[in-house]
Amino acid sequence: MSKTLSTVRNKLNEIIGEKKYSGTTSSAPSEDYTTAVDSSLANYELIEQAILTRLSQIDLLGGRIYPVKAPQDVELPYLIFFKVATSRDHSHSGSSHLASAWVQFSSFAQTYEEGKQIVGEIKTLLDSFRGTITNISINGCFLQEEVDFLEEDTGLYHIACDYRIVYNE
Repeated sequence: MSKTLSTVRNKLNEIIGEKKYSGTTSSAPSEDYTTAVDSSLANYELIEQAILTRLSQIDLLGGRIYPVKAPQDVELPYLIFFKVATSRDHSHSGSSHLASAWVQFSSFAQTYEEGKQIVGEIKTLLDSFRGTITNISINGCFLQEEVDFLEEDTGLYHIACDYRIVYNE
């Protein structure tokens, strides 16, 4: 188990391990629950790696693609991405093992044109993509929203686009 998964698992156990309901204390989560959490997190980590592999084809970024936060004083342009949310489908018989991760990609550039070019390349690589990347099966990637910003404090053009990425857990 990776260090990240272990840390998240421990934090989840800490948070939900001793919840109180109507004056009684429930026990820590079952091994089945924590195994499912580990599996879910591992699957998203693999999706994240697949995204990085796919987007590394954008020459303009020169590999400056970062999960969640870019390093301070990073060279322009760059891209950050993060998972906004994950939803899971269920049927009457339980989990369908189908998940949809809502992932935001934020391009930061010195010019509006450069930012739009990066987002255009993301769209070419991800929108309607269905297939396998580094042994990860992705059922579909769908562009949901795109928003343009001018960061007043830095003068950078920030173009955000949200994708729904559907995969099996």
